[in-house]
Amino acid sequence: MGRRQEEERQRNPTSRGSWPAALLAAAVLSSGFRLAPAQLIRVTAEPPQPLEGEGVTLSPGRELTFLLCNWFRGEVAEANRIFTYLSSLSPPVQQNGPRFTGRETGGPGCSLHIGSLTLNDTGDYTVTGVETRGPETGRMYIRVSEKPVLRPAELCVEEHANVTLSCTTSRRSRVAIHWFKDGKAVPAKAALSERNRALTVPDVGRDDEGTYTCEARSRVYSAMSNPSKIAVTRAQSLKNKSSKQMNPIYENTGPSAQVVPMNPSAVDNTYEELQHGSRDVYDQLRW
Repeated sequence: MGRRQEEERQRNPTSRGSWPAALLAAAVLSSGFRLAPAQLIRVTAEPPQPLEGEGVTLSPGRELTFLLCNWFRGEVAEANRIFTYLSSLSPPVQQNGPRFTGRETGGPGCSLHIGSLTLNDTGDYTVTGVETRGPETGRMYIRVSEKPVLRPAELCVEEHANVTLSCTTSRRSRVAIHWFKDGKAVPAKAALSERNRALTVPDVGRDDEGTYTCEARSRVYSAMSNPSKIAVTRAQSLKNKSSKQMNPIYENTGPSAQVVPMNPSAVDNTYEELQHGSRDVYDQLRW
């Protein structure tokens, strides 16, 4: 029995011995809405075009002193209630309903914040509240736009290699894909494929270094992807060749002989061990 009560308290904060909150909610809901027709209020969204994976806050369009408010997904019905927010209490109490997902929180002015948006969060949201002047109601439709994902997010390649970036959107998303490098159009040599969702830059050079992004556009929204940074290094073959170069060591031979490279292991040979040479010439060649 104790465990069941604990689970109930976690689901509904007002059940933690908060009888004043429950009585306030019951009293206002049973009387206030029946005394006068609800006044329509404007609801605003911030940001106006919410993106998948991010958050949005819905707020009444003017400052109101709510005693409490209810948020619903769609029509006003208990089965659609997200939560009841008792803003007149200190601190305010949020009583969650059947459509609460764990991502919704109430805030100042009886605002509704939804975090980690999904495409399924698209739809109508309705707020009903009891204000000092009477009942209020407002409604707003939000469309959660898909945010394209650009892969890889970071890439380091050698000169003259081919690079391919992939811009991913859901299959049901009917959007046009546009590509940018450092905020401008991609180089003319870049090739597009897979309905513009793949960008290939052939024979990359230092001019191709930079930050690439893709943008998904439709008639109702646009969304920019995460950035993908490309760095270009010198070809490995050139680096290997450079690393193998070393300063040659020459032996001081006789005047009629040609100068040839000496075995590096013989670097410690003394002057006396070298033949037919003068010390001045030896020192010049050694240093």
